[in-house]
Amino acid sequence: MESSDLIELLQKGEGKTLEYKQELSSKSHESLAKTVCAFANTAGGHILFGIEDKTKYVVGVLNIQALEADLVNIIDTHITPKIIPDIEILPYQDKTILCVRIHPNSPLRPYYLSKKGGKKGTFIRIGSSNREADLQNIEELERISRNVSFEEQLCVGLDESAIDLNAVVESFASIRQIEFKDLLTLKLTTVGSHGKPVPTNAGMILFGKERIRYFPNAKIKAVRFSGITRDPNYKIIDQKEIDSYLVIAVQEAVNFIKKHANYESMVDTSQHAEQWNIQRTERWNIPMAAIREAITNAIVHTDYSHKGSDIHIFMYQDRIEIQNPGLLVTGLTLDDLVKGISKLRNPVIGNIFNKLGFIEQYGSGINEIIEECQKYGLEAPKFEELATHFRVTIYTVPKKTPSFDEQDNIILDILRYQYFSNRKEKGLSTKEITERTHLTQRATRVRLASLVQKGLISEIGKSATDPKKKYYLREEYAKISVFIGFDKLRQDLEDILNSGLLRDEQEKIQKVEEILKFKATPIPPEWHWQQGFFKKGNVNCFAFALGLADFESYRAKIKQGSNDPHDFASSLFVKYFLEHKGLTPVDYPEKNSLVVYYDQNESIRHVGIVEDTLSITIRSKWGTFPVIFKHRLRDIPSSYGSIVRFYPPIDAEEALRLFKAWTSQGRSMNI
Repeated sequence: MESSDLIELLQKGEGKTLEYKQELSSKSHESLAKTVCAFANTAGGHILFGIEDKTKYVVGVLNIQALEADLVNIIDTHITPKIIPDIEILPYQDKTILCVRIHPNSPLRPYYLSKKGGKKGTFIRIGSSNREADLQNIEELERISRNVSFEEQLCVGLDESAIDLNAVVESFASIRQIEFKDLLTLKLTTVGSHGKPVPTNAGMILFGKERIRYFPNAKIKAVRFSGITRDPNYKIIDQKEIDSYLVIAVQEAVNFIKKHANYESMVDTSQHAEQWNIQRTERWNIPMAAIREAITNAIVHTDYSHKGSDIHIFMYQDRIEIQNPGLLVTGLTLDDLVKGISKLRNPVIGNIFNKLGFIEQYGSGINEIIEECQKYGLEAPKFEELATHFRVTIYTVPKKTPSFDEQDNIILDILRYQYFSNRKEKGLSTKEITERTHLTQRATRVRLASLVQKGLISEIGKSATDPKKKYYLREEYAKISVFIGFDKLRQDLEDILNSGLLRDEQEKIQKVEEILKFKATPIPPEWHWQQGFFKKGNVNCFAFALGLADFESYRAKIKQGSNDPHDFASSLFVKYFLEHKGLTPVDYPEKNSLVVYYDQNESIRHVGIVEDTLSITIRSKWGTFPVIFKHRLRDIPSSYGSIVRFYPPIDAEEALRLFKAWTSQGRSMNI
């Protein structure tokens, strides 16, 4: 493990694949064995010794060799079958940390504590806790080790007549003709021991004539509450039990949501809309595409071996929760989902839904939910494992923008630049951050503490007063999105750039070049704002970007603090220009598109022109930011702006004429 990997782990809290331990006491041997067993049965994980679990301060390990020997002995004697972990000794500043890594996806599962036996000693990991596995969990682990899914097993005692062939025919009517023999191909039936077709569990779950009798949880319960909790003080406004065939139930569930949603009109003021006399569009006030995707995912990923719980939809004033029985498939984590990594618990049901058009591409559903919520300006959806269930929460009210002033934004920009630079060290100390701002060290500490409390950055050190303590931009607030018109190509690029497999900027650039078949260029570090270009005030490079000023003269004017209208324009003029031309943002830039960077207060900080159709940016919970490289962006890139928007191409000479007219009218050049 490299130091950057260790830093990445230290930024995270304890969870499904991570646990901190300050030391190993004689009383904690069984607790350690439970954690190792749970990691091995679920998604693997890391145990870091020498870390205070509450504060995450790095206290280090004193007798590292003795601890390593104890760990090997405990894992060897307490767990069956045998587990061989990776154990590494890692330096951090002047301390030493011991890392135990447990690998996932072993064919030997389930693992259990030897003295308790398989029924009482099998543990799984849920969140940051170890939970004793019940009989259903153990059976699922055994099926996984045999590479057999529950849905593919025989529904004993029935024959193919138990499948409603008419329902299958109607479902596939627009795609192909279905006959009895096709049930075998679709794995809705299989050949039994007597040589005749027998329904599979999947066949009965989807199209069984008495499906609810055999699988009472193969239905959806939808409830609309009057408030924001299930508190008795809030009454139930509406509820419905949907027990139709699941291929029909998806739309019925969506219709229940629509019944309690609003249909709103949106005015489109773009030039294109005006040209075609299309100025008003209508849509639901809730992202129905995200709702539909979440319901489909719940059906496809439900653990139907759990007979005691249904798929639930809980609709509140501020959110919609969609919950299904069954945790993530063994080996998967919540981070994997966001990266587009997917494993089907029910491949037969998933295949049917794919053929019927409910699923377009395996693994893309979670990202589609996230993107739809972004389009609506909503808080990012929440994905979580709860006891024996998986829940998706989609918020239905616009997110509140955190309150930041200019100095907060500057600190975040400094850490953002550090995060996406090609340096191995992603964090900075209080002193290093102070040197890049106009604040005192005390004021910087106060602001850093506030940003840590708000959850935007994390701190890693040996104690609260550690002078070498460093601050890091939280990884979940720095994801890369690629603006390019081809969906598959865009997805491939995002998967690669967000996978964590490429460790520095040059590797990312090389991979982009391989995919796009042309050269991509990094931003020269001396062009960055913190090197001094923007110390003279809020000056943007509008004229330079338009090609009306060369780089050398532009840089000279900035150093002089000059306001020569032939070299650059103030942000007031840029805002006036956008309003005068009626320009509205576009999703994907074209050649010569205008790029405008805004801060959180909607003030324009920077302007540029795209020379090619690709622009890579960072999308986070708080806005969209320029990444540290773009392909041939005719601009002096800056991370000063916290939101980036693209506008249709403009004519440079027309902009210059308008600017001269604007200045001749005595408009103020001050921001």
